[in-house]
Amino acid sequence: ALFFCDNSGADVVLGIIPFARELLRQGTDVCLVANSLPAINDVTADEMGDVVRHAAQKCELISHAIARGCGQDPGNKSNVGKLTVCASGSGSPCLDFRRVSHDLCEATRGVDLIILEGMGRAVHTNWKAKFSCDTLKLAMIKNSRLAQKLFQGKIYDCVCKFEAGTCA
Repeated sequence: ALFFCDNSGADVVLGIIPFARELLRQGTDVCLVANSLPAINDVTADEMGDVVRHAAQKCELISHAIARGCGQDPGNKSNVGKLTVCASGSGSPCLDFRRVSHDLCEATRGVDLIILEGMGRAVHTNWKAKFSCDTLKLAMIKNSRLAQKLFQGKIYDCVCKFEAGTCA
């Protein structure tokens, strides 16, 4: 799974890391994708790497998943997925898939799930995008006009949109 991360701080610690941990526990390989450059309060790939290393000190499962992501065999947790971090090549809250890093292009090989988290990535630039693999678009809508237009909602409503891949 490619997991495109948004805000730093509590969103990462209380949202992204636990969600990724559950995917890893079930044997899914997870690549956490974050901005290459700072943008507003978005987490960068360097910062995400630091957060993941700190989480690994507290969580054996994450530690094993990092080891697997580095090509090491952690032994008794061999059913755990691999955990890696990748820079998107972007310095924007939005995500234009035509302009991503070479490393991210390489990381897409064999991916069967894309998770787009945040209003910029999931809504502004990719709400109507169709992908060949399954996608999960997650966001809090912070614009009342957009909330009304998209789903007759209100400001600060949250959206969770799953779409099966076009070639699935």
